[in-house]
Amino acid sequence: MVVFIVNTNTRMKQITIELSDTEGISKLIWKLRKAQGLTQAQLGEKIGTGKARIAKLEKNVGNARLSTLQRVFSALGYNLKINIRDL
Repeated sequence: MVVFIVNTNTRMKQITIELSDTEGISKLIWKLRKAQGLTQAQLGEKIGTGKARIAKLEKNVGNARLSTLQRVFSALGYNLKINIRDL
């Protein structure tokens, strides 16, 4: 099991996502981007990539590198921590 902890200055959210549940990550990125009123192009610009890459992340197309996920969450104002636990 992988636990994604998204930490902000004002609150802590903990989201538990099964290893095979990459769709959960995609939905989380979409939700956080929308909550901040950013377009895919604006988020892409913040992390040095294009709108198409953000769209693929949000649609769960292809594989995202951990470094890409870290840049995305950082651009959205969050810290990403991943804990891998024994089953």
